[in-house]
Amino acid sequence: MRKIHFLLAILILSTVIVRAQGTGSILGKLTDKEFGEEPLPFANVLIKGTTTGTTSDFDGLYEINGLTPGNYIVVYSYLGYQTREINATVEADKVTTINVPMSASEGVALDEVVISVSTSKESEIALLLDQKKAIEIKTSIGAQELARKGIGNVEDAVVKAAGITKVASRGVVVRGLDERYNFLTINNLPLSPTNWETKIPDLGLFTSSLISKIDVNKIFYTGLYGDFAGATFNVDTKQIPNEGFTKIGFSVGANLQSLENTFITDEEDGSINFFGFGGADARRIPDALSNENSSSGDIFRAQGQDAVDAFESDFDVDVISAPISTGFSIANAGIISNNVEKSRKTAYYFGVNYGNSFNSNLGDSFLRNPQGQLLRTINRNNSFSFSTQSNLLFSIFNRTDKNSIDFNYIFVKSTDTEANDNFGRFAEVSANLQGIESKFVQSTLHQFQVLGAYRFNENNRLRYGATYGTSDYEQPDNTIITLEDQEDGSFLFSTNSGRLFRYFLNTDNNNFAATLGYQVDLSSGRSENKDQFNIGFDFNNETLDVFNRFVLVNLTGIGAINIDPNAIDASLTTAFLADDNTSYVELPDTPFLDISTNIIATNASYNFNFSDKLSLLAGVRLESFTRDVGEDALENSFSFDEFFVLPSFNLKYEVGNTSNLRLAGSRTYTRPKNLEIVPITRQNSVGDLILGNTDLENSDNLNLDLKYEIFPDNNSLFSVNLFTKIIDNPIERLIADSGSFIRTVFDNTDSATLFGAEFEVQSTLGFLLQNESLDNISFGANVTLMDSNVSISDELQQELNLTNTSRRLQGASDFLLNADINYDVTFSPKLKSKFTFLFNTFSERISSVGSGTGSVQYEDEFEQPFNNLSFIWANKIGKGLEASFKVNNILDDTYERTIVNSNPGQTGNVSRVSYQVGTSLSLSCSYKF
Repeated sequence: MRKIHFLLAILILSTVIVRAQGTGSILGKLTDKEFGEEPLPFANVLIKGTTTGTTSDFDGLYEINGLTPGNYIVVYSYLGYQTREINATVEADKVTTINVPMSASEGVALDEVVISVSTSKESEIALLLDQKKAIEIKTSIGAQELARKGIGNVEDAVVKAAGITKVASRGVVVRGLDERYNFLTINNLPLSPTNWETKIPDLGLFTSSLISKIDVNKIFYTGLYGDFAGATFNVDTKQIPNEGFTKIGFSVGANLQSLENTFITDEEDGSINFFGFGGADARRIPDALSNENSSSGDIFRAQGQDAVDAFESDFDVDVISAPISTGFSIANAGIISNNVEKSRKTAYYFGVNYGNSFNSNLGDSFLRNPQGQLLRTINRNNSFSFSTQSNLLFSIFNRTDKNSIDFNYIFVKSTDTEANDNFGRFAEVSANLQGIESKFVQSTLHQFQVLGAYRFNENNRLRYGATYGTSDYEQPDNTIITLEDQEDGSFLFSTNSGRLFRYFLNTDNNNFAATLGYQVDLSSGRSENKDQFNIGFDFNNETLDVFNRFVLVNLTGIGAINIDPNAIDASLTTAFLADDNTSYVELPDTPFLDISTNIIATNASYNFNFSDKLSLLAGVRLESFTRDVGEDALENSFSFDEFFVLPSFNLKYEVGNTSNLRLAGSRTYTRPKNLEIVPITRQNSVGDLILGNTDLENSDNLNLDLKYEIFPDNNSLFSVNLFTKIIDNPIERLIADSGSFIRTVFDNTDSATLFGAEFEVQSTLGFLLQNESLDNISFGANVTLMDSNVSISDELQQELNLTNTSRRLQGASDFLLNADINYDVTFSPKLKSKFTFLFNTFSERISSVGSGTGSVQYEDEFEQPFNNLSFIWANKIGKGLEASFKVNNILDDTYERTIVNSNPGQTGNVSRVSYQVGTSLSLSCSYKF
């Protein structure tokens, strides 16, 4: 605790921070008109009549920042080329983009120069400048950086940021806080969840074809929703284009581990639904089990021929040839109308992206009881999945000198066809068991958005937006079977040792949200900058209907039936038709569940400038949160109803022209995921269970950050960020005893304290060595060091039967590292290449908290470090052709979770789950014209 008090003292005493100077910048790209618009490096760019200027870099990019708002003449010159002079207007806190084609002749027309004024969302330089100017502490990742690093989706992008890592199958962890502590918005509006089991949609669903930039907000301010502790991720979709273009792309790839092994899948309709459509239709549910009858209370039963004919899909799995993944993308943007004199512009963007992948998890696992007795051992050498992902973005933009309005339609669809063929020994039934599981998951999202802003005058602006979204998450007819291996080579399904059932899940989610904000700038005699007052209103309504049915193969009067694991359906047909001893019977559970969530919030903030260097953004958010669970479906329905007062402040002090000192503090809350509160039991082929807890409460969070950052040049950043969080009623995953199986439950513990430091560096070798010839070698790295402690009262200890009264917070690592190094090289005027290595790792962290009953007390389960090294070779060929080659997981590391044995006299692990995901290769190319 001394370390905590010491850190808090440092943070509280350091109450100064930075304010933006109200300056603007000019940036753009210089190209060689004589050579097919190739980038023109090392050209001179100068503000006429001053000594302020720069030179274009290796990619023809340049930037001049820190300019006082006003009109300038920019002079572009290069030996052997015509000198250009262009008039430019610089606005406060905005970027003026000027792209200039240079020519050795007089044939360059003025209308070939593209000039636009905006807050750039894609340029690395512009986003770094915005990060420097902003009062809030944030990290932004633009489309330019995504392309440079070969990053294909939002999840792969955000895990490169400081303090963020990915947990297998459970999303991203921010500063040791599990996925439930995060929030996601698209264009600053919430969206309909695509998976009822998660707090936010899978970030991997949103590919780079949709993205203009990603904001990672690890610091709360009043404009964000209060359900916040780890981070709020905001994805801005593609912005209004400066010019029309078309871009097409294609990719192929392979997972080497999947290629080397026999690939099994489930071809229900004779195909694997290559484009991700039709999988649910091939697994249609019987009318008696449909949504319309889910609340009838009638138990489904089927015998004889009725049982044979009851279901469209089967239990059998299929073997297919060696898989190669493919993908394609098409993007088109255009200017519908552009009246420069009247400052009116209408444009559109359309982009569609599809990809598939063949993945595998190969390994083994075992489980002992705390006394060391082996309960089970499982070989997982046949676990494969075929995944598809499709998304579409259609946007229409309209701009005038006072008003802007955008319409966005976002479509996201993903499918995953998973087949597991496992073999293991279960001591509880003294038998070797063969487990076969077929699982199909499909999610679909439709999201409509209207976004706008109106400028009454120079000092008064209105911002508004509304969104409506629908999403479906389906697991139609997932099948699980466990068979007992006999000494003669035959297999039995026995009610004493096996499982043979079908599982149906369908969720319908509807989401409506709106936002309204008003901003007024006020003159200040204390600073050149204006004070700013903001007031806003947010509304978010989400309704979720969950349909959930289990159907077992039931044996009456007999102990077992013979099942051929290579012909499961033929064996079942024989058993169904032989007599009335074998039948389908529905397992009573929660067949239908409805959840309604409403958030109504208002916020106000004031940006006060003490001087040109010191400013404060302080505000408060009032948020009403209600959630009703099972009102129409559960006999004992329950509700959350809380009102939160959420203050926040951001202080910024400009230490010098290139460095800032920042301090931020806030109060927020965290709500449980739907899965964590509903009384629905989930089970897999191994027999492990997961069950929600209707008594879960919201968490309350106190957050404090102190950051010092230096921007020594346009491409460099050095920063140190100290942070601490105090969480009341943290929500954690617990291990509960269930014989030979693991049961996962969720509960609140008393409190947790987390503190740490993030170190970040981004620069070029040329800057460090003061040698311009090495500017083509760049690198970046961030390191996070953390410590955490969970407090548990004696009363709670007895109630939950937790194994350890003092431990780290579930999900928190002591150490995180993300790093990259890049090398640019020009082989010829028409061929430029960029070589990039990416690496990330973390130290072990608690995956689930240990608990139990009586003498069966499990220790905490730890997720072991996973070291991922990737390589990208990106090429620009000629004017519009790009090609890249990527290798992921070069080290072919092993994912592993373990539970140690702490009993005296016992050594080794009580449990281990270990598997490899394999090394994957991909080749992609695109052409833009």
